[in-house]
Amino acid sequence: MLCRQLHRGRYLIVLDEVWDSDIFDELHRCFPDIHNGSRILVTSGRKYEDPLFDEPLLVRLLTPEESWELLQVKYNHLRLCTQEEFRKPPIPNENCPAEVGKGIAANCRGLPLAIVLVAGFLVNLEDNNDWLTITEEAFNSETNRDVGDCNEIIELSYKNMPGYLRQCFLYFAALPMSTEISVSELTWLWVSEGFVRIDEVKKPEEVAQDYLNDLIGRSLVMEARRSSKGRLKSCRIHDYLYHFCRDKSKAKKFLLVASRFIFLSG
Repeated sequence: MLCRQLHRGRYLIVLDEVWDSDIFDELHRCFPDIHNGSRILVTSGRKYEDPLFDEPLLVRLLTPEESWELLQVKYNHLRLCTQEEFRKPPIPNENCPAEVGKGIAANCRGLPLAIVLVAGFLVNLEDNNDWLTITEEAFNSETNRDVGDCNEIIELSYKNMPGYLRQCFLYFAALPMSTEISVSELTWLWVSEGFVRIDEVKKPEEVAQDYLNDLIGRSLVMEARRSSKGRLKSCRIHDYLYHFCRDKSKAKKFLLVASRFIFLSG
């Protein structure tokens, strides 16, 4: 039906964040090439070779200077947001320590996602002297030498969060990928699954909101939309992080997603 519909005129198809190479077989069948100027634009974190496409336009990686600048901006922004969300007192040293920070930024190999994830990890360290931890644990691994592999950085953030927050993070694997998620529905799901600890002062929904703010402060979850009054309405998770949650959930037997059915392991 799609193929017949597209035969009627020119079309522009945009596919964002393609990770599965099998999708190209579907492209050949669904999107006819009738030589009328139609185009398919695909973005991906991986490089694919397929006769259907012209030469890819490779987005350049950041320079060490640009990486260091992005790390400082993201780090200071997260510090400020953390103070406002949790009403923490001002932190005396809000700036990245340059001597170690530049080395960390350079080790991200110009990948913006890696830099953002690192900033989310660093902002939760209590002492700047602990910054050396990330160079030792996240960048000295044999599995993290290729550009684009952020698994070790995500793993480091995962290990350094409390258990109740890990459950909330892994639960994103049970939700649709690449979609905005309603904050009210997400927090309700966390509460109903028993992930939220009992608080004598706050309601369960408020505690769940604190959990979400914590994950955003760690750069593991992104804001999507806010209301006119500034209240967070929806959020989303990067596809790379989504795949991490799927793999980790399976390894930990936390949940199993099969077709449209979700099985929680308890």
